Amino acid sequence: MKQGELRFEDRPALAKAGPQSAPVFNLYKDSWLVMKSCEWRPATLALNRGLFARYLTPAFGYRPVDLITRTDLLQFRSHLHANGINANTGERLGPATINRCVLLLRQILSEASLEFGFPNPAQDLRTLKVRKPLVEVFSLEQARAMIATAPQHWKPYLTVRLFSGLRAGEVNGLEWSHVDFVKRQITIQQSYRNGEISATKNQTSDRIVQLSSVLLEALRAQRAISLGRSQFVFCSARGAPVDNHNFDRRVWRPLLQQLGLPRCRPHVMRHTCASLWLSAGENPEWIAQQLGHSNTETLFRVYSRFVPDVTRHDGSAMERLLESTPMSLPPMQAMFQSLSRRAS
Repeated sequence: MKQGELRFEDRPALAKAGPQSAPVFNLYKDSWLVMKSCEWRPATLALNRGLFARYLTPAFGYRPVDLITRTDLLQFRSHLHANGINANTGERLGPATINRCVLLLRQILSEASLEFGFPNPAQDLRTLKVRKPLVEVFSLEQARAMIATAPQHWKPYLTVRLFSGLRAGEVNGLEWSHVDFVKRQITIQQSYRNGEISATKNQTSDRIVQLSSVLLEALRAQRAISLGRSQFVFCSARGAPVDNHNFDRRVWRPLLQQLGLPRCRPHVMRHTCASLWLSAGENPEWIAQQLGHSNTETLFRVYSRFVPDVTRHDGSAMERLLESTPMSLPPMQAMFQSLSRRAS
């Protein structure tokens, strides 16, 4: 056992009453995950399996589920808060991850308590307070510099991610059959993550996204590069969709370092697009629809500091903002028209 690791199953087992014996946590967890898998997206299932493997199973493993007490759960939560380490980053666990572990415990013990007839010790277990993070975004000048500095074949990809508001999986899962150059729109109906094509995040994520002139030129340049090589708009040399982890490691981080920008996740590109739309004065309802939000509540909660006093009604303000020429960088349409000619 690792130093500081909490294992309640090492305690002496208590006598149990009742004709039906409850299984140990590890065995019940396996069957419970199978039952829950139909409710979760593949990415959510993979995330929850990882939390069980790293934190929950080592703590409760072979302890019968009906012998897990509220004190056990409180000690487990405190242990994660004081000693929990994120296996991917090596940093201390944040409240959001601890709360997700608590939520899984509440769900699994609730189901077990109904099945085996014991009080649910996690029923009123509280979550930790999570501080509202300050959304960091790039300025338009920084976004333009990233596109100008990136390798030629990555310029269209970065443009779409910076100025469409799409999630990583939505961009990576985009197929040419979803792009309509005549109507200037793309249809979002699937996502690519962890090597699999799956449904989008939720029902409102299936949507029609309008294409600005800059996005249209970027996709035309990409068409000259990859059409006929793959069904996917953005693909590897072998025609497979872009893997976000490889993009992060081999393209994104070196690009940030080259430009002297702070290290951050590629998801910041989606935040950047939303903030630019708001700063340009676009209609919040239009922005929410473009982003795949069911309403403007999330938009105002996350991006409130970017909302101007006066709004417009369509994508025209963003179009004018993108086509302005700041400092020494070339206009974006001209950049992609040049790229398209070289590719063809």
